Amino acid sequence: TRSLHDALPILGEAIQSVLRQTLTDWELVIVDDGSTDGTVDVARSFTDPRIRILQNESNIGVAAARNTLLAEARGEFCAWQDADDLMLPTRLIQQVDLMRKYPVLTACSTWASLIDESGQVWGYRRTPESPSSRDFLRGLQLVHAASLISRAALSSTCPFDVSLHRT
Repeated sequence: TRSLHDALPILGEAIQSVLRQTLTDWELVIVDDGSTDGTVDVARSFTDPRIRILQNESNIGVAAARNTLLAEARGEFCAWQDADDLMLPTRLIQQVDLMRKYPVLTACSTWASLIDESGQVWGYRRTPESPSSRDFLRGLQLVHAASLISRAALSSTCPFDVSLHRT
């Protein structure tokens, strides 16, 4: 899922990374959050029936747009992807397999490589491999762009607080 606003230069590559997934049973719900740069035209250029595009008349902000995505998502799991995020081809299948193997899990996350405009890795975002009680006390955070979360868990903890996030 993705909320986007004025993402013309990068959106096509992000969508292509979803289309390259080895898992084929997915949906991509794109919220065009009031873009003014032709972003929605790029999204519409993809004709895969698994892609659905929602369009806001004006920019409502990332939290409100994600609430829209949650209301529209049909799948068992949600994997967030912003317009500047790329998925490795086996990401979804590995995460879905893990969640199905261990049904007690409500979320899983991987590390993420941080890349520049030319695709060069310049750093990493990591979550603890074996979280300690201290990690939980200070609010263990998943790498948002590398997480898979059960929609049931999201539905019980959301909506996102729109007062905290504006783009």
